[in-house]
Amino acid sequence: MDLRAPHIYVAKIDGDSMEGAKIFHDSLVVVDRSRTPSSGSIVIAALNNEPLCKILILQGDHVVLKSANPAYPPRRV
Repeated sequence: MDLRAPHIYVAKIDGDSMEGAKIFHDSLVVVDRSRTPSSGSIVIAALNNEPLCKILILQGDHVVLKSANPAYPPRRV
């Protein structure tokens, strides 16, 4: 993976909603925007201009962004 490629970037995680997936507050994650996520993938998304790191769940015509910490409810979009 070429970390200098234009579709690759690093994001800093803010919060504890993904601790169950071993992604902790202040973790750095590498994001590859060229990959198409599937249901169950961990994604970086923006919802109402708020960046989120969540598990993508595809349910028919609906998308659910789920935390890996049960203290946070899923967000249906």
